[in-house]
Amino acid sequence: MELKISKSLSSGFIGNTYVGKFNGQNCLVKLSHILEKDLQTNPFNILNAFDEFARQYPNHFIKLISFNVIKDCKFKHTVPKWIKENPEKNKWYVKLHSSNVCIQYIYLPILDGTLLQWYKEQSVNPIKFRSPLYSFMCQFYYMHYIMSKSNWYHPDAHETNIMYKNTNLETIDIHIGKNKYTMSTYGKLWYLIDYDNIYNSKLSVSQKSNIEIRDNPHLFLALMINRTVFQPFWDQVNKQKINIPNEKKIVSLIKANATTRYLSDYLPKRTEPLTLQLCYITLCLLLETETHFKLMGLTDKSWNKYIEMVKTKQTVNIDDIVFCIKNITNHNRVIKLLISKM
Repeated sequence: MELKISKSLSSGFIGNTYVGKFNGQNCLVKLSHILEKDLQTNPFNILNAFDEFARQYPNHFIKLISFNVIKDCKFKHTVPKWIKENPEKNKWYVKLHSSNVCIQYIYLPILDGTLLQWYKEQSVNPIKFRSPLYSFMCQFYYMHYIMSKSNWYHPDAHETNIMYKNTNLETIDIHIGKNKYTMSTYGKLWYLIDYDNIYNSKLSVSQKSNIEIRDNPHLFLALMINRTVFQPFWDQVNKQKINIPNEKKIVSLIKANATTRYLSDYLPKRTEPLTLQLCYITLCLLLETETHFKLMGLTDKSWNKYIEMVKTKQTVNIDDIVFCIKNITNHNRVIKLLISKM
């Protein structure tokens, strides 16, 4: 068996992804650091179990073809800024990053791009982008549904761990319980990748009751409302180095406002902090735009420009967002809505 790595694709929190060839076939290769002592827990049994589950859904998950431990691994990956600034508070990560032990994963088929890349290509024409975007959301929500149904939980589903493969299939069928739905693909099948994080995420019944089902597809909301609706706005915010209000202020604002208070009951409460913060911030920006601008320190004179960015660049209807939040555990209702908007 021969593997040749041709180019780097991305660098993440604990590993890097590459494009390569395995026995003459194009493939994805992931290298992830691991501490040698963690190998004693034998994470590979659960990894194999997830791969067995994933192979039942070839339109949504790639296959794990091979994996092996490398004990003289030289690669380095991106270290987040917040860790560089506080290495003493993140010794576990520094130790992991310094490990010369890694696991090499080989996946098939090769995919064509990430959600982030696709969005940047399509955002120049948000209206034309709308139907394919609803197709993505439907497929992504379905992925979370079938994982949750089998007690799997992906802790790291973000815009570069969601990839697409171009397809000639015009439609695919998905099943929610006993109900079958046919949805348009708009030329793309969407996949959730980076399964090496899955090994500690097979939930028992008691764990599943603690990580509620609405905590699982929360990323669907965060991605939908952050990347798709406001990218031009966030680009401008980053360019001008405008302050983003902290999560506590946003949560207080949502709970204090009679028209938005109820939404706090539907948002996830136990999840990765940065994603939750983005979810709250963007929701507040949608529903209480001018108040949000005040929290950001924007002046009245600049409001009109930013309001235009927020109100006119929406690829997803605000009413649909609120509907999905309120019905996030009612899978049939959410799927029906998303399909109807394609």
